[in-house]
Amino acid sequence: MGEINVAAQQQAAGIGQVNLAMNQISQATHENSELMEQADASAQNLSHKGHHLTQLVSVFHLKS
Repeated sequence: MGEINVAAQQQAAGIGQVNLAMNQISQATHENSELMEQADASAQNLSHKGHHLTQLVSVFHLKS
């Protein structure tokens, strides 16, 4: 009977560790998602600024 109790406690501890790991993975995934959204917004902003800069300098012409 004692062996079953020890095994049950070990199993409960293992399940707790898996639960903790899953929560950490979920948190990391959420943080990565937020970072990707920020990176996407930054890339779009940079693209818009690049297009705007292209328009601004298009008035200049170099002589050959």
